[in-house]
Amino acid sequence: MWVQEEESEEEKMNPLIPINAIQMRYISPIYEPIFDEEDNQVDEECVRDGTDVLYECIVPTNKDKLPRYYRLRYRENAKDHKRRWERWLEENLINGRTPYFVKVKKIGRRVLFEFDETLIEKREKKLRAIQHKMEMKARKLARQVKLRKGEESWDEWLKKLESDLDLQGLRRTTESIPSAFEEDDDEVLIMEEDDPRNELNYQALDRLVGETQQGEAVYEDRESGDLYEER
Repeated sequence: MWVQEEESEEEKMNPLIPINAIQMRYISPIYEPIFDEEDNQVDEECVRDGTDVLYECIVPTNKDKLPRYYRLRYRENAKDHKRRWERWLEENLINGRTPYFVKVKKIGRRVLFEFDETLIEKREKKLRAIQHKMEMKARKLARQVKLRKGEESWDEWLKKLESDLDLQGLRRTTESIPSAFEEDDDEVLIMEEDDPRNELNYQALDRLVGETQQGEAVYEDRESGDLYEER
């Protein structure tokens, strides 16, 4: 609960307090300790609500732009109030749902709240910096994902190739990419030497160059150029 107080002559002459500032009376909340069965304090209970600084001081100052202040009993209390509300206002300026463009000052035992237009630009710059930082992180992550996709294995490349050929109405034939480990009759690349048909096939391909004194035919190997007798 706020009660407006009349300014003393000393306060009216203080140059640090704005002329149009509204002096309010601060009422501290009252707490009573809670004890357990062994008379140990385990918690405390608020038996009288104090002044709601946010809704009765900061919010109206942000709305009508009129400065407000209240006076505490000790300077240390004023210093603590100033520190806590300054930290809260800075955090709320960027992350809060409703930003308050209000700055807080300590003047002796008084805590002063003033509207500050420069905080509007400060908030916009901070939000732009945060947005830029998030965009840079997103671009970096996109590049990393793109590099990972580029590192495809051989099997993945073949699957992708087959998928592309299916879309085009084509299909990779087994002859296009031969494998030495397949034993299909249509794809055998190395024929066994003990097969008599192999010898006939090789001799049919080699060139007959003459005969030996015993009358055996002499062939020239078509690949190496070596001569050999018919076996």
